[in-house]
Amino acid sequence: MRVRGIMTVMGRAGVLSFCLFAACAHRNELNLLEREKLQFRAENERIRAEDLEDKYQQQKRKADRLSAELLALEQDRDRLYGEYDMLRGETVRLERDVKVAGEKREGLTKALGEAKAEAARLQAELEAERKRIAGIEEQLRAAQAKQQELVSPGKPASE
Repeated sequence: MRVRGIMTVMGRAGVLSFCLFAACAHRNELNLLEREKLQFRAENERIRAEDLEDKYQQQKRKADRLSAELLALEQDRDRLYGEYDMLRGETVRLERDVKVAGEKREGLTKALGEAKAEAARLQAELEAERKRIAGIEEQLRAAQAKQQELVSPGKPASE
């Protein structure tokens, strides 16, 4: 067994094969070895199939859980889109109301300015009328006093 080169590996493989064949010298023993080997493979395949089945079941449970989460998220998304649309409509309505209120305020401010100007003009006219009435009343008093002088019998007209 101590030969150098390629014979070393081949020699060892040959010796191993020879020992195996020597151990299984009888044909039935060789079939027994093959049968045990096949049973071992079948057992390994069964264990492997069980492991694969377990992994499949785990993946299926995980997929089912993720599917349920996805469905819940889609429902939340749809609900939130509905709320968003409602709030966007409310925002548009409020913006329109603000615009109308601003226009109305501008109109009322203009009308108030016009009303104040009209009130000031009417106040000036009223003051002018009061002065004119005061002047007429003064003339009326003077005329009444003159008439009183003329109508009084005992007093001279020059007084």
